[in-house]
Amino acid sequence: MGFPLYRVVALLCLVSGALLDAATGPRKGKGSDEQALLRSILDTLSSDDIVLGDAYYATYFLFRGIVCHGGEQVMARLSESRQRRRALVSQACRPCVDQLD
Repeated sequence: MGFPLYRVVALLCLVSGALLDAATGPRKGKGSDEQALLRSILDTLSSDDIVLGDAYYATYFLFRGIVCHGGEQVMARLSESRQRRRALVSQACRPCVDQLD
């Protein structure tokens, strides 16, 4: 029979180790990947939070979502050049950053 399998994504405080928020979902199916689960709990972020993730989370849409919720992120390097990334980020996130001011 086996054990049931599902995905878990959590936001943890790296200072205290406290669980801030978590999301679970099925292992298979549309919208069940880790990025979708993380997007579902982005409302937990405050303006001084930093999201730390691996290269799987370093996508444009997730970056924009984190910035729009007031957070910042540290992810593994993307394959694009640094100048190209800066241009994409400043172009896409300008409306969200303007809303935070």
